[in-house]
Amino acid sequence: MQDSNHSSIDKQHNVSAVAIVGLGFIGLPLSMSYTRNHYKVIGLDVNEAHIQRLQQGITDSIENYEGHTLQYYLQDALQNNLFIPTTNYAQAAQEVGAYIVTVGIPIIQGAPYYDALESATKELAKVVKPGDLILYRSTHVPGTVQERLIPLLESISPYKIGIDVHVAYAPERVAEGRAMEEFQTIDVLIGGMNQESTEHAKEVLRRINRATFHETSSMEMAETVKVVENVQRDVNIAMVQEIAQLAQATGLRTSELIRLANTHPRVNLLTPGAGVGGYCIPNAYYYLQHKADAVDLNLPILSTARKTNDYVPNAILSRIDHKLGGIDFTQTRFAVLGLAMKNFSNDDRISPSVTLVEELLHRGAKVTAYDPLVPVEHHNFSVPTLEACLGDADVILITILQEHWHTMALSTLLKMAPSCRLVFDACEAIVQDGLSDTPLLRI
Repeated sequence: MQDSNHSSIDKQHNVSAVAIVGLGFIGLPLSMSYTRNHYKVIGLDVNEAHIQRLQQGITDSIENYEGHTLQYYLQDALQNNLFIPTTNYAQAAQEVGAYIVTVGIPIIQGAPYYDALESATKELAKVVKPGDLILYRSTHVPGTVQERLIPLLESISPYKIGIDVHVAYAPERVAEGRAMEEFQTIDVLIGGMNQESTEHAKEVLRRINRATFHETSSMEMAETVKVVENVQRDVNIAMVQEIAQLAQATGLRTSELIRLANTHPRVNLLTPGAGVGGYCIPNAYYYLQHKADAVDLNLPILSTARKTNDYVPNAILSRIDHKLGGIDFTQTRFAVLGLAMKNFSNDDRISPSVTLVEELLHRGAKVTAYDPLVPVEHHNFSVPTLEACLGDADVILITILQEHWHTMALSTLLKMAPSCRLVFDACEAIVQDGLSDTPLLRI
């Protein structure tokens, strides 16, 4: 069922202030989406140092919306007393009637870890009061709310969950870097514990979003749809990674092949690269397989796609090794440009660029890496400048686009790396200008 009625919102619930639980790459832009629309937000996070930085108006998250940075919106919200970052759930409970939870479920060695999400849920259970809403928005293993979180709430809260306290699930469907825009414009899926919970969630989300709302038959349906949205991209990218290998082996330019195939109205190939990173796509298969294990089901296509994408960094190194006629990694100096998980990002969680560096180090190579947007202290192989990274490199690996090298001429790059024997460009960053004989390989 769809709800596209944009009439006035039911005023029965107090949604003039909301609490956002988890203030990372999703929670902070979501908070600013509310403050931009003149609603007060109590931001909750367990990381004291992170809260202190937010209280000072400082964030490392890279986000632009309507010509302004996320930090601009953060500072504006603080100045107008619309954003209160804190670790204190009891403080939030005094002001809000709705809690939006963006705490995720990390995958560690193929298994989901619920500790952070369950900890946040326990804290909420201690402070919720009749009339409140708990709305989960992070990506879940299907069944998480119904099977794990509601029983946890019921075991702690003195109130009837679903009756006194509403519970719903509405997955975020945004991309980092565009989150503020997409929180306000992308269609929303909503599954509630009951219809009252669904309506309460609509009321809270309508404050910032005017797109179409889609009611799902259950919270588990909404959880599953979100994961399927992610895993289809994992499969699509795995397919184009194999197509790229074929193009490379037969002397075709991968980017041209994909561009021309996409001129067909029913074809939508994604872009291959140094691998698939970030928090969402790499975890999607494991979320689904964990649920499938409970019903004794295998997902072989999804499993193969994940393995294909995981192997890409090794495939890149094999291609470099072959092109140079076999190399002694222990005697080879590599410069890696880009450590974030995708183009123009500073998020290095589950980054294939980092995986590639770790594989090089495992093989005994000497590695320096540079990313202007990833703090140098995040990795002991990082250096603070492009020149320091390239200086004595034998091989240059460009894994993602950043402004510092986007559309740089090959000859300009090589002036900073006079001993370079090969450049591998995984993201079409470098322009071949014909002024150098050094090989330039592409995905």
